Order: sequence, then C-alpha cells, then structure tokens
Amino acid sequence: MTKEVIGLIVGTVVTLLSFVFVCGTFLYLYLRDRKMVRLAQSSVEGTVVGYSRFREGYPPIVEYTVDGLTYKKTLQYFMIKTVTTPWGPTKVSNDYTREEMLAPSITRYSNSFVSFDSLMQTHFPLHSELTVWYDPDKPTRAYVERYSGMDKFYKWFGIGFGLALVLVYGIVILAFLSKIQGITNRKLVYPTVLQGGQPLFSFFLFSNLFYPIQRKGCLLQRQIG
Repeated sequence: MTKEVIGLIVGTVVTLLSFVFVCGTFLYLYLRDRKMVRLAQSSVEGTVVGYSRFREGYPPIVEYTVDGLTYKKTLQYFMIKTVTTPWGPTKVSNDYTREEMLAPSITRYSNSFVSFDSLMQTHFPLHSELTVWYDPDKPTRAYVERYSGMDKFYKWFGIGFGLALVLVYGIVILAFLSKIQGITNRKLVYPTVLQGGQPLFSFFLFSNLFYPIQRKGCLLQRQIG
C-alpha cells in the first residue's frame, strides 16, 4: 500500500468523523430547539434572581415554579452587537425600550458609555418579573419571554460546515488522482524511452565491436595491394 493510498484513507476517515460529529451536533441542537418551540405552550411568571456572567451581555437569570418545583432559565439573545462609531448615536440605559431589550438581537454603540451590566440591571432589575414559556411535560424545556431564533444559526452553520467539508474532501480526491496519474505516466514513459532507445544502443554497440575489425581489414588489403 503506497503512501498516497494511506493518506487518502486517513483523510477520508477524518473527514467522515468530522462531518458526523459537527453536523450531527448542529442537527441535534436544531431539532432540540424546534421541539422546544413547538411544545413550550404553557407560561408562568418568573422572577429575576441574578445575571449570567458566562454569557455575553450578562442577561438576567429567571427563576420559575411549576408544580411546586423551582427551575432557572436565562434570557437568551441571538446576537449582541457592539458598534464602534465616533459619531454614532449616544444612548443611555433609559433610552432603550422594552421592545429593544426583548428583541432577539441588541446593538450597543461603544461611544454611548452604556455597559451591558447596567443595561440589563436597569431594564430587568432583581425581583422583577419575566414570562417563561415551558413544556408542561418537561418544565426544563423552556425559554424566557421569546425564542431567540438560534435554530437558524444551527441550521445554516451545520449546512455550511458540511458543504465546506465536502469541498475540501473533493480537493483532496483531485490531488490524489492527479498524483496517481503522474506516477502512472512516469511508469509508462520510462520503459518506452528504453525500448525506443534500444536500436540506437544496438547500433553503437555494433559499430564499436566491428569498427576495429573493419579497419584492420582495410589495412591488410592495402598491404597486399
């Protein structure tokens, strides 16, 4: 087995495993969120008990109770953007409306001197109430106020990653076939050159062997004459 074939096998295995793992993960997340949106039809008022330091923007953590059991869920955003523009609009925390704060995405201008921490605390203070939508059969399957729309990200990122892997693997296959073709051509050309040069080699061998005999014959003929 040649090095090229071994490299192709390893590349195929790595590509296949990457495709299954990454695309499978995003497919799972996409189906999970779609199921959550479909089944989370019941609502309850929850209470803000803190702010998540592990998510961008420090969104509020909401505590809610279903059938005597207490759960926690964080307000999720699809995207939190920070725009740096020297002449952008200046905003303070109170300038943001509730609709803007509950939109799937938030845009904050860097020259507005508004931190996400103060922004969230202003609009979602401790002990304030937010609506939680949950699945009655599984209360942990829930979201706060509105769904963030992350299913679109999971869907298109998974598709894009899969297409990129297919493209890379196609390039690897083309490179492999090109190299194999080059090796095959060299093997075919080399014997042909040797075979084509054989009559020429035989001519030189015949000339070198019989030239001295021919010359001696000519000299002997001159002496006799």
